[in-house]
Amino acid sequence: MKAMDPELLKERGVVIEAHLARIRETLPEDPVTFTLGTDTVDVVSLHLLFAIQVVLDLSIFACIHFGLQAPASYDDAVGRLAHAGRITDSLADRLEKAATFRDAFVHAFDQIDAASIYRAARVLPDDLRMFMADLGRQLGE
Repeated sequence: MKAMDPELLKERGVVIEAHLARIRETLPEDPVTFTLGTDTVDVVSLHLLFAIQVVLDLSIFACIHFGLQAPASYDDAVGRLAHAGRITDSLADRLEKAATFRDAFVHAFDQIDAASIYRAARVLPDDLRMFMADLGRQLGE
């Protein structure tokens, strides 16, 4: 397996930022106008899912890169990275919640309410960027 390097991280960062830009452009200021069954919710949900997925995939890759063994799940990956001091415990907790949110998107989207998606779209971009910055520092970017 090819080692993770700053160029790979940079390329994935560009992808994440493109998804986050679509969220920023689409997400209304007023959460009351953010309602299920609209194109706005669909666009925000899809781009949030993609951005989360990139970070979670990188968390698994990072575990392998740093010799932390292959994790059994996304939660396990971020937990291993925190335990090894690669990310903070608080970031790991938030990314574990993002993984749970991602699972709900994929397996039970019809059970997610608009308010939860709205909150995630407001909060998660900072966590995703923090993960990328932490990983970038460790790869010597």
